[in-house]
Amino acid sequence: MPYVLCTRPNASDNINGFPFVPHPGGGMVSADDLPEDVAANFLAIPGYSLVAPAGGSAPEPVAAPSPQKPAKSK
Repeated sequence: MPYVLCTRPNASDNINGFPFVPHPGGGMVSADDLPEDVAANFLAIPGYSLVAPAGGSAPEPVAAPSPQKPAKSK
């Protein structure tokens, strides 16, 4: 189950009834892993992204994959 990072300026320690804590990289991260459907609801809102836990400590941001550029035609 995923953790969610909120980087919106109005992020607080309780979002939709779920506890969030400060993230070392900025923003607020869910204190616990969230059910998939709850995480999907958050991710539909700009300013929310998934993060992965790092050894049971504060979750670290997950790098987004780079978009693939189409090959140039000759």
